[in-house]
Amino acid sequence: MYPIVERYPSETSMRLRLILLLVLAALPIRARASVVVPLDFAALTDGAEQVVHARVESQVARWTTDHTAIYTEVTLRVLRPLKGGATAGDVVVMRREGGVVGNVGMRVSGAVRLSDGEEVVLFLERRGAALWTVGMAQGKLHVALVDGQKVALRSTAGLQFLRPESAEPTVMSLDEVEARVAARAVGR
Repeated sequence: MYPIVERYPSETSMRLRLILLLVLAALPIRARASVVVPLDFAALTDGAEQVVHARVESQVARWTTDHTAIYTEVTLRVLRPLKGGATAGDVVVMRREGGVVGNVGMRVSGAVRLSDGEEVVLFLERRGAALWTVGMAQGKLHVALVDGQKVALRSTAGLQFLRPESAEPTVMSLDEVEARVAARAVGR
């Protein structure tokens, strides 16, 4: 039989481990992406209470009522309603995660990013009393003029997917976007 030898870490070794753990705990850890389920065009449309082709008019960041997080209220002017009860010319207010209030900022990876004056197609869902984009940044298509034609560009920056994304195009004509939303919204 072999003798049983119990080996205990030395006191110096334990101190080094403790110091290493404290140093690692003190280092800032930066999130690089929000992990989400990928949503194809059909899922975005089906999940949306409203889909609007709109222009961003203004943005105002605010603290939540419990002062633990910041969100931004975005005022949109509807250029063309694609699904839901809005009409052209209506003002719609939505929220997005993050923003800057005074000298305090909060950034949420994968949250939709909007610029004043930007033309967009937004897939909006109601959460509580407010409208938010479906699937975070997935619920926004940036509208741009390319070779005289309006196109919708999809960006999923800041998002990491639980499974591979579908083979949805990242650029399509605005007319095609409107037709696809209309086709999904019929009978719903």
